[in-house]
Amino acid sequence: MKTLLALSLLVVLSASTNAFAQDVRFNFDKQANFGSFKTYKWVPIKGAAELSDLVDRQVKAAVDAQLAARD
Repeated sequence: MKTLLALSLLVVLSASTNAFAQDVRFNFDKQANFGSFKTYKWVPIKGAAELSDLVDRQVKAAVDAQLAARD
């Protein structure tokens, strides 16, 4: 029983460590009126780490769906 509890605690701590290790950065024009934009396009960023094909498609599909829902 103690082994199961210790193992469960280890799994939870391990998972929470990965969640806090995220490093999110963003950059945008604070003076831009994003509500007036009607179109967008996907462009590659030079020097950025490339996503796998599957993840790239999933991210783009999720963003496309959210932007389409705003209309």
